[in-house]
Amino acid sequence: MLRSSAKTAAMTLGISLALCLGLATGCAAPGATTPAVEPVREPSPGPALWSMADDDSTIYLFGTVHLLRPDTQWLTPPVEVAWQEAQTVYMEADTDSAEVQAELAGLMQRLGVYSDGTTLLSRLDPAQTATVKAASDALQVPLAALAPLKPWLAGLQLSVMQLVKAGYDPASGVETVLNRDPLIADKRRRYFETAAQQIEFFETLTEADQVAMLVAGARAVIEEPDALDALVEAWSAGDVKELARLMSSVDAFGSEAVYELLLTDRNRAWLPKIEALLDEPGVHLIAVGAGHLAGEDSVVALLRARGYRVQRR
Repeated sequence: MLRSSAKTAAMTLGISLALCLGLATGCAAPGATTPAVEPVREPSPGPALWSMADDDSTIYLFGTVHLLRPDTQWLTPPVEVAWQEAQTVYMEADTDSAEVQAELAGLMQRLGVYSDGTTLLSRLDPAQTATVKAASDALQVPLAALAPLKPWLAGLQLSVMQLVKAGYDPASGVETVLNRDPLIADKRRRYFETAAQQIEFFETLTEADQVAMLVAGARAVIEEPDALDALVEAWSAGDVKELARLMSSVDAFGSEAVYELLLTDRNRAWLPKIEALLDEPGVHLIAVGAGHLAGEDSVVALLRARGYRVQRR
């Protein structure tokens, strides 16, 4: 069984991109700026990159991290080449525009906040309450600030706030850096999901599964506040086996329902769109959370099971 200290890290690589960016942006210091990430020029395996191809199409698959420290160097030459060559870029969701950000804020308020006088603590037993309180104390977040939130949103808020406190920044996340690149204007941009869908996923969870997710994240805050560091180290080194060991577990997400919701169900839903790209001549890049590309339930494993040759680059 994975230690609960790995839970926050796993959640961050599997979490919905829209929520990860939206929550982290809300926690970031006002006016904070992030230096541009320069390509790594020295020899390094770097984050894992895969490719699959037919006679006239090449698809690159690159696992991302949605929040990184500003000094993290990840844009290795192979990844840079894939980015430059790609005519089509697939990401999880479009979260850039002001319209989308406004929609996200409204959805989180409508779906993640109690409107009938219910409070978070009224849905927790004494042991769960003590765990959440310990986490909120560790992050110096008043428990009253979490009281109006449903368990799923409270859990994500704690997890992302822990990461921001540790120096991780949405402005340094892979998708944000790529979206700042002038090259994006010359590429077809596509998305597997909408930002609204990513938030609405959580409404399908039972309250028990929401609470399990909250408690898992709270325990991680308490037991190992630097949990993401080991996972990002494995990601930066391209150690997919270690990523799978840390992430590909029901325990890492608190319950089977959350694991399926955030990883396996979405991986399966993306397959037809990936396969369809082989019918489009040219070069295509898929950049999604690294958790979707590691382990037995990953997109890579599912494609291989369908007979595709998916190679590490």
